[in-house]
Amino acid sequence: MPEYRTVFTILEKPVQPWLQVIVPAVVVVLTAIALVAFLKFKTRRVLVGVLYVISIFTTVLLSRAGISDMYGRARETYARGDYSIAEGEVTEFHPMPYSGHQRETFSVNGVQFSYSDYVINPCFNNTASHGGPIRAGERVRIAYSGDCIFKLEIKEDELPTASDRAATADSAKRGWRQEQEHDPFLNRTNLGFAIAIVFITAWWNVQPQRFMRFWAKPPYKTRTITLFRMFFAANFIGALWHVFAQFKSFRASAFGFGGVMEIAAAWIAVMWVMVVFQEWMANRQGRHV
Repeated sequence: MPEYRTVFTILEKPVQPWLQVIVPAVVVVLTAIALVAFLKFKTRRVLVGVLYVISIFTTVLLSRAGISDMYGRARETYARGDYSIAEGEVTEFHPMPYSGHQRETFSVNGVQFSYSDYVINPCFNNTASHGGPIRAGERVRIAYSGDCIFKLEIKEDELPTASDRAATADSAKRGWRQEQEHDPFLNRTNLGFAIAIVFITAWWNVQPQRFMRFWAKPPYKTRTITLFRMFFAANFIGALWHVFAQFKSFRASAFGFGGVMEIAAAWIAVMWVMVVFQEWMANRQGRHV
């Protein structure tokens, strides 16, 4: 009889701390949006209020069903013993890439399992590329229901050490970074976007009062103008620093600069349309922007 060590049980998996702040954060964001809309769309305040109430109600309702209740129901199912057991060797193991895009999968005696670190659930979902313990050929015992792993036990002498798991995760992360560095589309997109940001922040500095009106109504005190100009100048300097960093890391010998300016031009066009549209909306409402 093999000796197993328990590496996971659903009863010990807490709700992630960041999940517990999702609802308050969403409520704050929705409230801020509603306040802005309430002040901006004076003729549609009733509609804004109705949409705000519906959004808050939906957020609270879905959060209970999707987070707290989801964990509670899974734990109750396990506590009742309403699960099956799969025991045997891990076969058909396919680890998840560090960036995700596909789930980690394996089989035990014909029972297939799949999971991902990027999916929110109370079940076992720690992939090998993120420090998880599953490896091909291991002997395991799993309590499960459907695709949810309630309890995972691994044969004592086959359990990867903490250093082995960390090394596997670190290797996966390095591989992902190398893929990013050698991705021509991503390199061109990053550089093109950085160039566009230089343009938009330069535009802020050329026409500062045009953009100040998005934050505050004129007339402006000298101190207000000075603070905004300092803010715009700091953003421009930061954008220049970023674009130089992108040029430095850009693999021109491998990718060339083809497409970079097209991407930059597309982003600039999008930003220009957003500014003009916002000004048009403000003028339509009889406000000076």
